[in-house]
Amino acid sequence: MVHIDFMDRYGIQAQALSVSDPGVEFLTGTEAAEMSRYCNTYTADLFNRHPTRFGGLAVLPMRDTTAVIRELEYALDTLHLDWVGLLSAYEGAYLGDPRFEPLMLALNAGRHMCSSTPRPFPPTQNPNSPFPTSSKSSLSRTHGSKHRAACVFGHERRRPA
Repeated sequence: MVHIDFMDRYGIQAQALSVSDPGVEFLTGTEAAEMSRYCNTYTADLFNRHPTRFGGLAVLPMRDTTAVIRELEYALDTLHLDWVGLLSAYEGAYLGDPRFEPLMLALNAGRHMCSSTPRPFPPTQNPNSPFPTSSKSSLSRTHGSKHRAACVFGHERRRPA
C-alpha cells in the first residue's frame, strides 16, 4: 500500500483517519447515510488490515436524527471505530443546539468519545461575536489537533483483540 510506504519512509507510526468539512453534508437523506456507511466501513477495513497503523473517527449523517443514531451505533459498536468526528456546526447551528440532543444523549449513554473540528458559518449566519471567524477557527484548529492526537494515542482502543 502506497500510504504505508509513505508513513514508513517518514517515520510515521500511526495516523488517525477522519472526514473533514463538509463531512457528508453535501448529500441529503439516503445518500448521506450511505456515504457515511461507506466511509466508516472503508476506515474499519484499513484497521483490520493494519491494526497498529490507523485509528479513525466515524462520520455521521447529521441531518437525519434516526440515521445519525443508527450510524453511530454501527460505526462504534459493530465496526469498532475509535470515536466520532463532528464539525462544530451544521446548517447554521452549533452542537449545543437542541436538535443535536438525541446524538449527545446517545454519545453520553455509550460513553463514546468525540472531537469537534471548527466550521465557520457563512457570513449571513455568523453569530454575533467580537472575534473574527478566521481567528477562532485557526486557534481552535491548533489546539484541536493536539487534543485529537492525544485522544488517539492516549486511550485504550475499543476494538476487540
